[in-house]
Amino acid sequence: MAVSAPDGCPAELVLAGEFGTESLRELEERFGAPPLREATEWLVDMSRVTDFDLACAYALLRAAILRPEPAALTIHGARRGVQRALRNAGLDAVARPPNPQARPQAPVTGRNHDRPGGTRHIRAEQANQCR
Repeated sequence: MAVSAPDGCPAELVLAGEFGTESLRELEERFGAPPLREATEWLVDMSRVTDFDLACAYALLRAAILRPEPAALTIHGARRGVQRALRNAGLDAVARPPNPQARPQAPVTGRNHDRPGGTRHIRAEQANQCR
């Protein structure tokens, strides 16, 4: 689990591995600590997550919306099982889908960008500006 928050860019949270109930406390602590606590926009890279428990999905949802101003979430790279957990927790209603009008030239990350439905993109100008 890694977090970065370059100036003027969304906070990026990179998750990898399996996340079950034993990971819940660590996730909640990380979600509630700077820089995520102060960020108004999160990019969540889940391309290396192999399992994401429903309790962890709820923790992500709570961290994004139970704050003075909800964070805008963009989730990319999630595998089918992970997507299912996120949907079941209600994150599909909170996370921003990719903009179908903007045909991005560069993905947020180069990993798994060809996985159908799994990658959320930002415009190329934004990607270059924040990298």
